Amino acid sequence: MGIEPEDFVTPTITVMLKGGLGNQMFQYALGAELALQNELPLKLDCSRLRGRGRLSQGTVRDLALHELCVDFEESTPEDLGYLGARYYNS
Repeated sequence: MGIEPEDFVTPTITVMLKGGLGNQMFQYALGAELALQNELPLKLDCSRLRGRGRLSQGTVRDLALHELCVDFEESTPEDLGYLGARYYNS
């Protein structure tokens, strides 16, 4: 009954994308810089732009970074589940 390797979470910089292309570019650049400075992988949470967590108010936005050929790793539901409800209230 010891601690298994899968019990550990790999430290990662996770950025929730919100807004239009300009906001997405800024959020990506900030996350990329933090990941670079801390030597950690960057993952982008696109759930609010892919319909899984869209807000009921305001303008509906779509993921636009792919239009600029930005290569990124998207967070999985398992990644986001680990962060908990507090993450989604920011």
